[in-house]
Amino acid sequence: MLKVLTAAVLLVGLTTTPSPIPPVPLRYLMDEADLIAVVVADEPEILKGLERGEWRGFQVRLAVKNLVKGCVQDHALVVRYEGALLCPAPTEFIKGKTHLVFLDLLEDGSYDVTELSYGVKILDKHGVDAYLNAMKRRPEIGEIESKGDHHEAMLEWLVQLAENPYTTWEGVYDLDPDTSSKRWLEDRKWEYSLKQISAEQRERLIQALWLRERTTYADSLLATALDLTEDPRLLEISLKLALMEPEPLLEHDDDIMWLEVAVEKSSNAEAKKIFDENWTFVEEWKDWDFQGEWKDEKPVIERVVKVIRKEQ
Repeated sequence: MLKVLTAAVLLVGLTTTPSPIPPVPLRYLMDEADLIAVVVADEPEILKGLERGEWRGFQVRLAVKNLVKGCVQDHALVVRYEGALLCPAPTEFIKGKTHLVFLDLLEDGSYDVTELSYGVKILDKHGVDAYLNAMKRRPEIGEIESKGDHHEAMLEWLVQLAENPYTTWEGVYDLDPDTSSKRWLEDRKWEYSLKQISAEQRERLIQALWLRERTTYADSLLATALDLTEDPRLLEISLKLALMEPEPLLEHDDDIMWLEVAVEKSSNAEAKKIFDENWTFVEEWKDWDFQGEWKDEKPVIERVVKVIRKEQ
């Protein structure tokens, strides 16, 4: 059942991620962007002159706090972007918030966001530090003599991304070919995969999940890709993933999937009774149908987790 469920979790990940273009993780953004910077946003403005039915254009002024790549005058720049897309999630700038941006230079001197919303990350201080450190550590081809050594260095860099809770998404989408329809372009010289990592690197990734205080959808993708069916830490990891934080504009049932893993792994009769009374798996949709009141799933999830942990 666990292997079937693992496949179901992966299916949910594939079908619910809002992505008309393949997800664009950090490695690609660093290569493609003309400018990378940590900025603070002003109030976004709607661009004038757009006809009804056209894309809804915005522009925003950004104060540059840390320039990572490119050049800018007066520590300020103007970015134009599409702010009303549903797939991928709309590009968003929030006044007064710190953003890490990846931008393309336009002919008029303004900037557009690289790869739609993938090129804008709203981060707290710890998140900014995690991304800046990761970008500094990225191995460059010119710094390493052989392609083989560079491959191993890049693989380690991606593992480090997946280890860090702030950059897990960036690592897992590059390491697991099953998480998305990757666009391996012809000019990409090397492909990276979890199948290539060492036993020590795999252990680090599992340990990182096991020690997570908070979990997200990216952690679910990582746990699925690692296939923890036979790992003794599966129960604790699945309990943490059942309590994962919700993400705006991203609908999925991964929390319910992992709760079912925990219920089965624990063999707790009371937890199974509560679970069975509240959820039915709809095979034709590969989805979970909650039997209670709308949006009341979280209290029931927390109740089941509490019952299982009480027995541990």
